[in-house]
Parts: sequence; structure tokens; C-alpha cells
Amino acid sequence: MRVLIIGGGIAGAAAGAKLVEKGWKVEIWEEHNVAGEPRHCTGLISNNGILFLSKAFGINIPIIKKYEKAKLFFENRNIGELVSKEGYWLVDRAELDKRLIKQAEKKGAEVVFNKRFSKQHVGRVLKNYDVIVGADGPFSTTANIFSFPAIKKWVHTSRFLVRETTSQEINIYLSRVFNGFFGWKIGNGEESEFGCGSTSYLNIERTMRFMRKIGIIEWKALASRPIPISQRKITAKRVKDTLIFLIGDAAGHVKPLTGGGIVFGTRCAEHLTKAIEKQSISHYELLWRSDFSLDIYAQELMRRTLFTLGEIGTSLKTPIKLISPRFIDTDFPIFHIRQQIFKAFRQLILSV
Repeated sequence: MRVLIIGGGIAGAAAGAKLVEKGWKVEIWEEHNVAGEPRHCTGLISNNGILFLSKAFGINIPIIKKYEKAKLFFENRNIGELVSKEGYWLVDRAELDKRLIKQAEKKGAEVVFNKRFSKQHVGRVLKNYDVIVGADGPFSTTANIFSFPAIKKWVHTSRFLVRETTSQEINIYLSRVFNGFFGWKIGNGEESEFGCGSTSYLNIERTMRFMRKIGIIEWKALASRPIPISQRKITAKRVKDTLIFLIGDAAGHVKPLTGGGIVFGTRCAEHLTKAIEKQSISHYELLWRSDFSLDIYAQELMRRTLFTLGEIGTSLKTPIKLISPRFIDTDFPIFHIRQQIFKAFRQLILSV
């Protein structure tokens, strides 16, 4: 079986690494001359996300820093902190992409850099490949060419490199400036990052005023781009005799809470493999949606809860401390909640 993966980012590389294990001939087209560039993601992952990536793909995760808490602010007032015993991990996202695509190459995938998919390739790829996987980001050329439904919900984001020497923490900012989303600062000494998003228009002038209000004086703009926070209604179809799948940001495999897609996208690589084995587009939809649907609902609930906390926090005289249970994280919320419910139920039965 011949498989063409369009896009050599983390989802495409993960898919390549999994598919080539089945003995299929896998080719990955990456439009840039190197994997991981340009970097669009901050790279903050839960502890369980780190463990999953390491185990599923057999790579060392390029960790930059571990954080054990995140401070919550409403406007510029500290209203509390979220403490995690297992931590939040900042990874080198560009390096992670590079390591994963090298792993796919090592296993036998052919990677072609500086190769951009376009309409002129359609006839040839439909003739020469049994499967096409679109892993080419939220503005997927694959999705557009093959007429997949559009992604409906977006967050408009901006990221800045902040020049400071003291910050070594995560700050989360709830503000009316960031309608429907939030701002964040990932402290890493001299090269901290500030970012923000809004589900409506993100006013850059108001954003800069907010940055000054929280004490950020010097910054450099990194990137401004929309990120999806919803999924396409259809992520797989058959065109003539070729199966077409979407994965990662191209499908909307992202966390509604943060817009991050590292773990969700790579988790789908296994579902993709099973669907291709069965030659079934419906099986792919069933697998990933049944895996993610409750997680997506939980993430939406978390995002709404953030803003409720912000409104409540303004009336508190002292900041609150929220302890994040070890089994809950933003990458596997429902799975770990289920584990604890089952464990509690089992203990209850045994005690009767």
C-alpha cells in the first residue's frame, strides 16, 4: 500500500512513524526545507502528554523546563494559582518535530522537503497513492482541494518574545481584552513568551496596553495567526479509489481549552492506522470521535470555568489556591477521571 502524507509537522510525522510500521510505503511531503519551522506553538504539555509521546513514538522529549504551578490573574490582579504535583512541561517544539520526523525516516518513511501540495498534483497522487493523509495545518490545502467542510470556530492569537530576566513561572491572564479566550506568559528567564487570543477580533493596540499594564515593557512580535478550536464535521472521504484522511490541525484535532494540538494530533495516528487497515473512512471517524468527544466537552467546560473563576476572583480578598489532582490534565482529562471513578467504585464494592 502506498501512502502520501501531506505535511511534515508533528501530526504528519507521527502518522508516518506509525504507518510505516505496517510495512506500507510512506512518503511525507513537507513544504519547508526543515521540520519544525516556523514554530507556531508554545509547547506546553502535561506530564501525561510527555509520557504518552515518549512511549508511543520511542523518542526523547526535548524538555526545556518544568513548572509546578500557574498563577491566575483577572486583568492585572492575582486571583489564585493552579498547582500541579506532576507539573507542566515546556518543550522545544521545533526540536520535537525534528526528532519525530527523523524517527519516521529511521523506520523507513521517505521525507521530501520543499514540496508543497497543490491542485496540479491531484491527478497524479490519486493515480499513484492508495491513501492520502492531509496533515498540512488548519488552512489545509488537502481539505480545500478535496472539499472537506470548513472549521467553524477559531481563536485569533498573537505571540511575543518578552525581554525580562526574573520571570520563571506561568501566568494566565483573564481579561475582557481577550474575549472568549485568555492571555498567557511562560517565564523562561531572558526569553519568556507572552501570548493571547480572542474568539472575536483581537485588538493589537488594546493588547499592547494590557502588556504594559502587567509590566511588560520590551517585546518582539513572533507570530499572529488564527488557531482552530473546533473539528471538521467530516475528516475522511473516498475519492475514486483513494482514501483521503485529515489529521492534526487540518482536522481540528485540537484542545478547545488552549488550541494546542500536540497530543490530540499524535493520538490520532493510531486511529488512522487502524482505519487504513480496515480500508474504512467511517471507522476513522468512529475511532477518533469516540476517543475525543468527552475530552472535547471537558475542555470546553474548562474554558468556560476559567472566565467564571475570573469574575468570582475579583470579589476575593486573598488569592485562592486550586490543587490540580494528579489524574486530571489537559491532554487526557476524561481518561484519568474514568480511572479514578472506576478505582473508587471498585474500592466501594470490595468494602461491602
